[in-house]
Amino acid sequence: MNSQNDSPKLLDENDIKTFLILAGVLVCICVCLCMIAALVWRYSPPKMGLFEPTPTAIPPCPSIPTGWVEVMNDQFDGNVNLWPLGKDTNSYADTNTEIKNGILEWSLTAHQDVYYHIEPGANNNLQKDFYLTTDVRQADGPLNSEYGVTFHLLGWKHYYFSISDTGEVLVKKRSSRDGDDTEQLYWDFSSNVRPGEYNKLTVFAQGSHFTFCVNQQVVVELDDDTYTKGRVGIAMGLDRAADEAIIEYDNYTVYAP
Repeated sequence: MNSQNDSPKLLDENDIKTFLILAGVLVCICVCLCMIAALVWRYSPPKMGLFEPTPTAIPPCPSIPTGWVEVMNDQFDGNVNLWPLGKDTNSYADTNTEIKNGILEWSLTAHQDVYYHIEPGANNNLQKDFYLTTDVRQADGPLNSEYGVTFHLLGWKHYYFSISDTGEVLVKKRSSRDGDDTEQLYWDFSSNVRPGEYNKLTVFAQGSHFTFCVNQQVVVELDDDTYTKGRVGIAMGLDRAADEAIIEYDNYTVYAP
């Protein structure tokens, strides 16, 4: 009597080997695809997602208000505004101020940590509201040298707006020669500063509200009513004894109502 075995046939040894080889190949393919995907993700530039914030636009510097007129315009073709030219020496620094080739060149050698400012002798307008702009660069000196402009200046009481070739931007308030009571109103770094090049600095004063710009872009707006009017000038600061810097100014212009 013949009988039939209906139970499933077991895989022989060759079938098992083939299965294992195919499974190994699939695993290798999956691993390679994952590695490729990881490399593409790592080295591809990120893309802005739908819900990611867009970068905040830097506001442009305000324009000169309509109707305001020039009260000072110095192209430094001569010393029409009576800047204090020549050499000076004291316990703080040796300085030399010259007008040549259409620029005001101001050099300073520090005897200690020093802050220095000067103002033109013809600068008799004590403006409350004004728009000051000048082109300035550091021709030589340490990268951290501060250089910029002063305003609302009466004696040693004044505000000071400066940059350095490190990209640092400062706004300070001073009330005495020694500087112990100097108040820092603003400090930060800005990519608007161009080291070694002429940088256009702008101060726009409307009452106690001040707007500060570097190269036609606003860096900060502040409110302070300590000093309400005064003259304008220039200033620089060096950190260490024996530091030397040369700062050049051009197109120093002031507008007022």
